[in-house]
Amino acid sequence: SRRRHTSSDRDWSSDVCSSDLDILNDNGRTFVLNYYKKDLEELIFAEEQSIAFYNRKISICESKIQQINEIINCK
Repeated sequence: SRRRHTSSDRDWSSDVCSSDLDILNDNGRTFVLNYYKKDLEELIFAEEQSIAFYNRKISICESKIQQINEIINCK
């Protein structure tokens, strides 16, 4: 096995190769997913918040561009 020993009880993901995960049966995969579910949900939530933030910024920029185009077209 290509496992390293770390001080963290929870963060073993970097210690296991993806090929090691392939050999897990359904119960093993379910255990891993449930074990990290909260962490994954928090990461997904953070990503969604980041996307929403940038979408608002894009919307503001598009509005400003539209205002500028209207000013240009009026002249």
